[in-house]
Amino acid sequence: MMPYYLDTSALIKRYVAEQGSQWVEAVVSEPDDALLLTSRVTMVEVWSALARRKREASISSQDHADALAAFREDCLARYHFVEFEMPCRCARRAVVGPPPLARLRCSTTRLSSHCQPDVD
Repeated sequence: MMPYYLDTSALIKRYVAEQGSQWVEAVVSEPDDALLLTSRVTMVEVWSALARRKREASISSQDHADALAAFREDCLARYHFVEFEMPCRCARRAVVGPPPLARLRCSTTRLSSHCQPDVD
């Protein structure tokens, strides 16, 4: 079984016809041949991307509903979720840059965990 990590751009191609959709579908079309990996953050990004497509009228309301339903079904049946772990300070810096007056004190922990500021 061949593992494939699907980021948001690859997953969207499974639910909305765009350049690259046929290639992605060909790669992952056989459930027994592919181990489909993604992250839980990608779920939110896909929902957001589909909502944006609907808002911008590049997909219809019906296509939006169909894509969401298919995505939910695939999340339950086909995708395996990879949980990423990193120090909170790295996650924060990746999003907003280094803290000006405080450093975050936390051991390697899940991104969703709470960090306690450590002010010098």
